[in-house]
Amino acid sequence: HMQLTDEDVEEFQNLYERKFGKRIDKRVAQAKAISLIRLMEIVYRPLTDEESHIAEAVRTEGKLLPN
Repeated sequence: HMQLTDEDVEEFQNLYERKFGKRIDKRVAQAKAISLIRLMEIVYRPLTDEESHIAEAVRTEGKLLPN
């Protein structure tokens, strides 16, 4: 079970308010922050060397490399 510090929750509240213009209470902020962290854990993964090479080519040359 993931635990966030009071400081973490307050920082999330501030970020949420700046982004959406709405203040959320501590309980809601904690639930939303944990949901976001869990989503990132599921979605995020480091790039393979090949993917990194392709991403660099797209960034510098603006095109995909041929297969």
